[in-house]
Amino acid sequence: MNKLGTLDDAWLLAEDGRFAAFGRMDSLGDIAADEVVDAAGGMLFPSFCDSHTHLVYAGSREREFLDKINGLSYEEIARRGGGILNSADRLHETPEDELYAQAMERVVGHAVKLYNYAEDVLSRGRFAIMAGGAKNTQIYEQLRDWGVNTFITGVTNPEVPWVGAIHEAAKASAINLLGGTHYSTEKFAPMQMCRYFEAFGLPSEFLPETPRMTEL
Repeated sequence: MNKLGTLDDAWLLAEDGRFAAFGRMDSLGDIAADEVVDAAGGMLFPSFCDSHTHLVYAGSREREFLDKINGLSYEEIARRGGGILNSADRLHETPEDELYAQAMERVVGHAVKLYNYAEDVLSRGRFAIMAGGAKNTQIYEQLRDWGVNTFITGVTNPEVPWVGAIHEAAKASAINLLGGTHYSTEKFAPMQMCRYFEAFGLPSEFLPETPRMTEL
């Protein structure tokens, strides 16, 4: 796999959804086709790639990709600590709260802060996020009544004067607090507004900022 063969200035014939023949243009000859597609300047890969990733995992497996390119067998990769079985073992050995924090960091793009005041598992697989309003301590009882045990908000640093009260309210109602910074939890509305204006032909631009990690 460490050598990718290419065929420049080439043609490819497909019949009934399958590749029938290929070669260089000087060997094309007289071939009748119902449709001709000019792929000049491009590349054609007659292959299938199940490209996907997982949000929750323990450790990157990018080294294995290089090993495969260099021709190592799956057995050799496993002996080096790679492979799906070793990956699954690392996943089982990693504490759930650590996996949760890592996953949220991948979603947000930076570190987040979890204040664990409830079960480690999302109640009914749901969480709540609010753009503003976290100061209202009554919402934590309401979240509990709705069967939600995890609340994502921007500012969770207890040293911020008004934040202490929301920690007490979250503890009392058994609600996990997950801090993601004010910017990262509220940027989606203005981003959507830009797309809305652009749909009407109005040039719009979202100007990103640097999250204030001290808010966590």
